[in-house]
This record gives sequence, structure tokens and C-alpha cells, in this order.
Amino acid sequence: MFNNSRGFTIIELICVICILGIVTTLFVSINIKARDSFALKNTSYEIRNALQLAQQLSIDECQAYRFEIIGRDYIVKQDFLTGRVVLRKNLLDGINICPTSNQYVTFNRNGVTTYSSFTFKNKLGKGVRIETLIGTGRVQIINI
Repeated sequence: MFNNSRGFTIIELICVICILGIVTTLFVSINIKARDSFALKNTSYEIRNALQLAQQLSIDECQAYRFEIIGRDYIVKQDFLTGRVVLRKNLLDGINICPTSNQYVTFNRNGVTTYSSFTFKNKLGKGVRIETLIGTGRVQIINI
């Protein structure tokens, strides 16, 4: 009989390749979920910062500023027809704004605003609501 104890059999190689394929599939699906959650969290922080920028500019320059969502863009601009745009950014891919959200919020020359709410969702259905509070203009991020 011929005895070859050096090397691996075909069955052993196929088993190792199958195990590697399963592990890779698990890591890819976990990575996609983490990326979508990160994109939602990142977007909520960017929107909060843009709202705070509008409020701070309104206080510093003693004029009204507006945070506005137009399509997939959000902007901070002076609150009149030909006002200069201070900030313009796109929403990240996979993040959508809910139709029930406000389209804009205006901060008066003292940084005071009315209540407004912006709701965003990612591909996984997770969402976040960003609210500006009456009077103070304080911004809250609420996971939904």
C-alpha cells in the first residue's frame, strides 16, 4: 500500500474554504449594519452642528439665520431671499428624511426659535429625531 501522510486531502481543503466563506459572510453583514448605524449617527451630529451654527451666527451678527433642508441637501443661510449661504452639505447615502419633518427652522437675531423637528431614517429602518426647543433653541437628538 502507498501511504502519503504529507499534505492535505481535497475534503479537508473544501471544508476549510467553506468555513472561511461562512465567517466572511458573517463579518460582511455585521459591517454593513455597523456602517448604516454610523451614517445615521454621523448625520444627526452634523445636523445638530449646523443648527447650532445657525443659532450662533444669528446671535453674533444680530440677524436671522435659517437652517433648511432642500431635497438631499441641508443649508444654513441668512433668512432673506438673497441671503448668503454659509453651509451647504449633502445627506449621506442611505439616509432619508421623513416626509413629516419640518423643512426649515429660523433663528431670530437673539438666537431664539420656535419648535421644529427633523426625522431621519437609514436603510435598516432605524431612525433619529432632531428637535429644536422653543425659546432656547436647544437641540436634542432622540433615537427612535
